[in-house]
Amino acid sequence: MAFKFEQLRVWQLSLEFGEKINLLTDQFPKKELFNLSSQIRRAADSIGLNIAEGSTGHTNAEQKRFLIFANRSALEVVACLIKARSRKYLDETTFKNFVCGLKSILYENKTRYSKQLATPIYGAGFRKIREIHFTYQLQQLCKTFCKME
Repeated sequence: MAFKFEQLRVWQLSLEFGEKINLLTDQFPKKELFNLSSQIRRAADSIGLNIAEGSTGHTNAEQKRFLIFANRSALEVVACLIKARSRKYLDETTFKNFVCGLKSILYENKTRYSKQLATPIYGAGFRKIREIHFTYQLQQLCKTFCKME
């Protein structure tokens, strides 16, 4: 492995997830090729791309910022999956499996930016609010779709 990000479990998980999303969207109707299929693929790929970009020797605050971007992309994937489910492009089991896959990425991402990157982005108060909000989002996903570990 030549790059720092290749050793990160969160990057490895996000890479695998992006490939699974790509296979999933191959099954979507052709009318979605430049709409939902494209959007969910870009959002899924953005998770790993932001993690990689943030690992390139920037300051801790810069690294954390890119990990937060990765988290937002993961939540965008959830929104796209909800749209796909409502359009009957995937069944409930497939939907839950993909959301649970995102759970592990979100958990790894949270662990990385909360434990390894201690420098706050906009001050300690803002960091605490963001951490509480992120933890709430993760808990809601887990309660709704996955078994809590």
